Amino acid sequence: MNKLWCATSMLAQNKTLRSAVKQVAKNPSGALPAPPFANAAFQRQPDPAALASIVSLFNAQGLYLCLFDSAEINRWMDLDNQDSGDATKPGKGSTYLDGYWSGLAPVFAGIPAAQEQYFLEIVGMLLVDEPVRYKFKSSTLKLADRGYTVAPKLESQLRSVMQTVDNAAHNFVVFSWPAPICTTRMDYYAGYIHVDM
Repeated sequence: MNKLWCATSMLAQNKTLRSAVKQVAKNPSGALPAPPFANAAFQRQPDPAALASIVSLFNAQGLYLCLFDSAEINRWMDLDNQDSGDATKPGKGSTYLDGYWSGLAPVFAGIPAAQEQYFLEIVGMLLVDEPVRYKFKSSTLKLADRGYTVAPKLESQLRSVMQTVDNAAHNFVVFSWPAPICTTRMDYYAGYIHVDM
């Protein structure tokens, strides 16, 4: 999940990257092979070419994603494209990412270049993990509890910012995970990659 957290923050921070990812994101509908188990509904599965493009876009940024990470990013940006009706326009997901990053940008400006991915990973975790964000905001969890070492001043700044960006983060989570729980399953068929909720 660490790379996915970092990638999610990169989508919030870098609108050029987000725009490029939106251009290639694709979950085509259509006939798929029957799933190997009962009551499964595979719809809008990731396009393998889209996943390869997303991996390449993040590789160019120095972040190397696994298949699941690229499939999640593809799904989110496809949802954003569906919402806006056009890959060149921001949907609700993009709007929520912008709102989240607007509070973090001043803090990010003070992060040394060598520590940017580490910071992006932390704020990505705080973006997508609602229970962790809530505990962090309410000071019942420290970043060290999750294995992160940050200066007390930075942790205090982040805690303060989370108070102002919590609504945008929550809305992004609700928009990006429309099911009440994550029940992702991956099955490999010749020529297809299936990720289903």
